[in-house]
Formats: sequence, structure tokens, C-alpha cells
Amino acid sequence: MFLSEIKLRDFRSYERVSFHPSRGITVLTGQNGAGKTNLLESIHICCLGRSHRTAFDRELIRQGAESAVCEMTAEKRDGGHTVRVLLSGDSRRLKDITVNGKRLARIGEMMGHINCVLFSPEDLLLLREGPSCRRRYMDMALSQIDARYFYVLQRYAGALKQRNALLKQIAAGERGEDELLIWDEQLAQSGETLCRFRRRFASSISPLAKAKYAEISKRESEELEISYVSQVKSDSARDEILTGLLKSRREDIRFRTTAFGVHHDDLRFTLCGQEMKNFASQGQKRTAVLALKLAQLSLMEAEIGEKPLLLLDDVLSELDSMRREYLLASMDKAQTFVTCTDETDLSGAKVDAIIRVSGSVLEY
Repeated sequence: MFLSEIKLRDFRSYERVSFHPSRGITVLTGQNGAGKTNLLESIHICCLGRSHRTAFDRELIRQGAESAVCEMTAEKRDGGHTVRVLLSGDSRRLKDITVNGKRLARIGEMMGHINCVLFSPEDLLLLREGPSCRRRYMDMALSQIDARYFYVLQRYAGALKQRNALLKQIAAGERGEDELLIWDEQLAQSGETLCRFRRRFASSISPLAKAKYAEISKRESEELEISYVSQVKSDSARDEILTGLLKSRREDIRFRTTAFGVHHDDLRFTLCGQEMKNFASQGQKRTAVLALKLAQLSLMEAEIGEKPLLLLDDVLSELDSMRREYLLASMDKAQTFVTCTDETDLSGAKVDAIIRVSGSVLEY
């Protein structure tokens, strides 16, 4: 898979951009604030339908414009896939998405047409932040691998929102407890499917990340393990979720929120059996996140049959020379877009194109 064309209109700092990127490594260089990350963000939007930086479409539209367009054409084994995303400044309007000229009824239908793995400085916080950060990472990775996961995740989130709203009404004496049953059943059904996907993801990516960690660190004694953590322990997830929701019902009504369920899931990273969040050095944590991202690249290639795009947003300067060299050596295996302020960070890499970004103008 490779991007053959990128078109932007009124997106972030760009009024109009159209170019054909190299099939290899494309470097976007320039000062901070020049608009380098905006280009990677536009690719991410055409892969997942959302930004990795903001949940508000209005922030993605160039100042003074009413809408923005991101359009990418990817060449795959089965031909060209052109994804076009129209962003509106009106919060009441949903994104307008077309694939090969056909307007999509649901955002999930765009999943899988273009795939990417993004590595940004924020990812280095994966091991330091709370469970929601790692859960979001897992959800975004799985949504690209299988669109069914995205739909189930949406159903679960919708049911959870409705149940929490109902809990507030029950606490206020406006509704009855028996009305929770319908939402409990929906959470149980969707939660069971999410559990199955997430367990498989963790068990698949853990050995890949373990091998990558050993290669990067050159320390075979340091064994990285990634495991799925959930309140749901058994294979009969539906029944266990229903039981858990029933047991926590009184507390849920009291605190007006749902305490049991897969919305509390997490990924645990351990090194030599010790949880990395509490015991690992900063260097070990950076190595683990780098290993995770490269493992994701391999896993997605195995699952979808093609290597996804690799987006590296200003991470080279965050890595020491050893980790930077390993990452650079891995870049020639996928179409890669790299942002940096210092081109010497790419010393030793086989760069195919350098684009200098200045005032949102691209200079080759």
C-alpha cells in the first residue's frame, strides 16, 4: 500500500495543497509551527475518520473558511482507493465521507481503505498515563484491522451513555430500576465481542513487541510482556458482564455511573515480570513504546495483507542514537512520512524526498 496523491483544501494552515509523495521515505522538515504535523494529521483522518489531536472538526478548518477537505488516493493490490473527507464548521453536521466517489452512510465503511501506524511524542506517554490512553490506542489499532470492531465499539459506547443517563434519572426518582435491563443486555452483548477482539490483539502483539524490544535493547534478559487487563475474566463474557452489572447496580445508582464493564479495560506492560509504569526507566519505556509501534506495523501487515503507512511525527529527536538508528533501519519497509526540525536526525536513512515546509508552503 502506498499513497499516490494527497490533496487538501482549507485544512488547518493549508489553503490548497496537492502533491504526489514518494513511495519510500518522505521527510517533512521545517520550524515548529510550520504545518508539518498538519499533513500527517490529514492522512490519519483519511485512515480513521478522525484526528489524533482533537475531537472538534472546527479546529481542523482553516481560519476564515467554512469547511475543509482531505483527500488521499492509495494504491493497493486490488487497485486505487480514493478517500475524501469533508469537514464542516457546523457542529450539527457529520463528516461527509466518500470512497471512490461513493458517499458512505457510516464512518465505519471507510475503515481498511487506507491504513496507518502513527508514532508521535504523545505515544511516549502510553506507559505513564491512565488506562484510557492505552484503551484508545487499542481501539484505534483494532478499528483499522477489522471494521466490525469499530461498529461494536460504537454500540457499546452508545449503550453505556444511555445507561449512565438512566442511572441519573433513577437516582432522582424519575425512572425505575427495571429499565436498566435493556442496557445491561446491550452492554453484555457488545462487551463480549470487544473482549474477544482485545484478548486476541494482546496475545498477538505481545510476542512481536517482545522480539522487537530484545532487538532494540540488545538485552535478552529484559523480557517485555503485554497483557490484556479486564474486569471480565471468563470466556463466558456476556454472563459475567450481566452478573457484574447486577452486583454493582446499587453503587451505580448511588454514584450515577457504570462501575463494571470493558470500558475499564487496560493493557499492562511488564518487563521481567515487573510493571513498567512503576519500575522501568525512561529509556526502557521509550524502547517498549517503539517496540509496540513496530510490532503493530507487523501485525497489521499480517492481518490486512499489506504494509500500512508509517507516520513519524517528530519522534526522532525524542529518541537516543541507538533507538533512532533502529527505527531508521525499519523505515524502508513501508511508505514513511517523517516530520523533523533537524535533518541530521535522519543521518544514515535512505531518504527518497525532502519537503521543506514554511508558512504552509511546500518546497521540494
